[in-house]
Amino acid sequence: MGGVVMSFSINGTTGIEPINNTAAVSDIILAIGQTAYVDFTDATNIPLHIACGDGQQYEISFDGTSSAAAGSGAAGLQPNNTSQGTAIALSQIVGDGTNVAASNGTEGFFRLGAAAVVESALMRIYTNTLSKKVLTESYVSTAAAYVGIYRSKWNDTTTVWSSLGTIVLPQ
Repeated sequence: MGGVVMSFSINGTTGIEPINNTAAVSDIILAIGQTAYVDFTDATNIPLHIACGDGQQYEISFDGTSSAAAGSGAAGLQPNNTSQGTAIALSQIVGDGTNVAASNGTEGFFRLGAAAVVESALMRIYTNTLSKKVLTESYVSTAAAYVGIYRSKWNDTTTVWSSLGTIVLPQ
């Protein structure tokens, strides 16, 4: 990734000044309406360092470019900074300007985008312990204008989602 800025917020926006969370080493708590951002270059694991709690909503806006080859793996958000094995159910609809396909499966993270070529994505995150879910809209401006819509649900009704997590990008 080169010159990428990612921002996230809790429950909307207000006039509160954004927090530069790039150099954070521990999780911070955002006030309602507060935003934070992380700036990174050439990273494969980007810890967000945002504390979250039960029943909260967050939004992550991801903008960047990638030099990784298509097909080298998916990008995603690992809640609580760790892979969840196969506990996250994924339903997706993807299209490349010519073809559209839908599929289901499981993953260890919430899907940010297909392969390594995510350029922009918007994630809507719901941290309710009994129904942890994320809806992502992802876009890549290749010759075929690839788009994807991903619905992920963490099938664990006991683990509290306490840290927003780490963005993982394939190399």
